[in-house]
Amino acid sequence: MEAPTKRSEYKLSPNAIDALTSPPPLDPTLGLGPEIRSIYDTTSIPVCDEAPMWSTGPALDETPMTLGGPSGDFVQNRTPLHLAIRSENKSMTRLLLGKGADVTRQDYNGSTALHFAAESGHGDMVKLLLGNACNPNETDYIGRTALFRAVQRKDEVVVKLLLDASTDVNLKDIWGTTALHLAVETGSESLTLLLLENGAHVDA
Repeated sequence: MEAPTKRSEYKLSPNAIDALTSPPPLDPTLGLGPEIRSIYDTTSIPVCDEAPMWSTGPALDETPMTLGGPSGDFVQNRTPLHLAIRSENKSMTRLLLGKGADVTRQDYNGSTALHFAAESGHGDMVKLLLGNACNPNETDYIGRTALFRAVQRKDEVVVKLLLDASTDVNLKDIWGTTALHLAVETGSESLTLLLLENGAHVDA
């Protein structure tokens, strides 16, 4: 029996294009344009700027741009909300949130919109997300909240915003690291003091 290929393993159609491999021959009998599926999420999306481009004929121009609404799947399982925050587009972020974008959605490594806002130092975005019921204690796949990323940036403004939103200051990642460990590693005494004043365990 022939060993399964990546394409069959992820149940891709004959017209699908793997972002990590060469393009397949199009099967004209299917009447379908090419599509890309993330290896982390099997939702189909059209070929776009973030994917390799090959000459696949006029079917490309006929492929509709459908992202499944404000929380549609994207390459690496990032949603339009993730992309708006990463591009620092506050008005677009407001628009997507106003249309009901899911703030809890995670990308391929577990990052949420709040993780992206915190790691980029976007205090306004952090406020906006927290005001839209974003959970500050949501962890990525290594058990870290947005607080960890803000601490790594030594961003006291964002750290304070997250602490004021009742972030668990003593939460540990999969290696047992806390935000206080990271603060000490950065060498920032003011950040370390801020965490201690907000309940961080000194002997964590």
